[in-house]
Amino acid sequence: MGPPVDPAHVREWTLHELIALLRAEGVPEPMLPGYTVDTERHRAKSMALVLAGRHVAVEHCPPVRVAAVMNVHNEVDILPEVLQHLTSQGLDVHVVDNWSTNGSYELVSNMAARDERVTVERFPDAPSPHHEPARVLGHGQEWAATAGYDWIIHHDADELRYSPWPGVTLAEAIAFVDSLGFNAIEFSVIDFRFRQDLPDPEPPFEESIRFYEFGGRPGHFLQIKGWRQPHETTVDLASTGGHEAAFPGRVVFPLRFLMKHYSLRSREQANRKIQERIPRTERARAERGWHTHYVRFSDTPITGWAMSGLTPWHESTFLADFLVERLSGIGIPRESGSPPR
Repeated sequence: MGPPVDPAHVREWTLHELIALLRAEGVPEPMLPGYTVDTERHRAKSMALVLAGRHVAVEHCPPVRVAAVMNVHNEVDILPEVLQHLTSQGLDVHVVDNWSTNGSYELVSNMAARDERVTVERFPDAPSPHHEPARVLGHGQEWAATAGYDWIIHHDADELRYSPWPGVTLAEAIAFVDSLGFNAIEFSVIDFRFRQDLPDPEPPFEESIRFYEFGGRPGHFLQIKGWRQPHETTVDLASTGGHEAAFPGRVVFPLRFLMKHYSLRSREQANRKIQERIPRTERARAERGWHTHYVRFSDTPITGWAMSGLTPWHESTFLADFLVERLSGIGIPRESGSPPR
């Protein structure tokens, strides 16, 4: 298209022009287009960026069997949405209920009776006033080692996970990752927040909570929670509190998948969860230093988040504007703190 009229100027491209040039030169589709900063001075996202190549050009591959192992305690309001999302993404779901008291176990049991892709059990054998995360994680590890699935995702009940490619399901994306020889997947976390100036959201929360922030606490930056299950070998999750699947020969796919997190969804749910969670996790905090991230809410009721600190969710602009952050974790502001647990 020629140089700029003024030879002292640098040629500027639109993202669409850059994509058109790459297509004309035979760069394989699909590509992942977006923007990134071109200077530290103002950090404006004015540089066009396109990722391409064999790790990006997702192809249809032979399917693999994928299961999400989901630990649940009193998440009845969001469970139908999460379970439907996972099955629509091509995954089976095994729910491990830690003796919920609000109908979560009964709800999943009813869904399991109607859908063979969903199974449920209670663990441990009897309720306890103390949450034992290492024991629960160990039980999930043992289930994964013998269940016969190709891939496993360690999953919580308040998450919605997506592949890096629009329109490509989790199962399809994992099959592609598998075909390239990788055996582990890491996730980038975005926390969705309800606003203090709006009424409490209601399900489905993906539609009603439309503002977010990138997860910045230390645990959000260690999220290797998807893996190809070694044959009858237990993968170690418990050592890192469920943040990292550790096993010999692990090779992590270079592009992160996305996890949309809805942990605190309304004033009523958030304050009830904190009041339940703090005493249940006291032993884990004292013995292992785990489950410390809710302690800061223990003395002050949660009334919501100010709009000024949040970003409105629009899928198309998020995928482009945060291409680098969501696929690599680079550029996300981090809170100071202890190692992730």
